[in-house]
Parts: sequence; C-alpha cells; structure tokens
Amino acid sequence: MQTGEHIQTFYNGMAIVGSLVITALVIVLTYLASRWYAGKMKYSVAGRHLKVVDRVALGYGCALIVVQAGDKFYLLGQGDKSIRLICELEGFTPELYETLGNQAPFQQLFEGFLKKSKGKDASNDSGGG
Repeated sequence: MQTGEHIQTFYNGMAIVGSLVITALVIVLTYLASRWYAGKMKYSVAGRHLKVVDRVALGYGCALIVVQAGDKFYLLGQGDKSIRLICELEGFTPELYETLGNQAPFQQLFEGFLKKSKGKDASNDSGGG
C-alpha cells in the first residue's frame, strides 16, 4: 500500500466516525428536545374557563384527571373511549395540592383530601340536629 492510499483510508474512516457522531448527537438532541417540550405541555392544558390541574395514568388509555372549572374542582375518569365525571372534589384547593407537593404520589394526595373531607363531614353532621 502506498502512503496516499493510507491517507485516503484514514480520511474515509474519519468520515464514517464523524457521520456516526453527528447522527448520535442529532438523536440525543431530538430526545432532549422532546422531553423538554413534553414537560412544558404537561400542565399547560387550559382553556379560558377550564384547567387540567393534574393527570395520573392508570394504564393504557385510562387516567384520573383533576379539572378546575372556576373555583370548583372535579375528578374525571378517562377510559379508552369516554371521559366520565366521578365526583366534585368539595374542599379541594390548590393549596392542599401544593402542601403535599407536586411530586407527591397520588395516594398521598387522595388520602389528604379524604382526611380533609371527613373532617368537614363530621362538622356538618354534628350541627344538623
């Protein structure tokens, strides 16, 4: 092999390595950009009068959704082909949600709501006569 052929082989190898590095870089940047965009869109689902406060996926096509409409909060169940109202979350406030933390497990949020709700029911029952 002549020196010129060695240099040409070296340049061909570097071109292949460079192409692989650029391809990997594009894939990583695309992944990071999609994660960033998904994070931005997570809680930005809102209209003029409705706001999705939280959504918890329960499985493929199934989720529990907390929606704020004015000053009221509702728990919705989403199935494969429908969305249904489960209940109005009386006594639920954004402050309750924030005190438990945005990263709190749903069970902890739900238990906090139940405790607050039970306290409210006990005070209503004692005053009813």
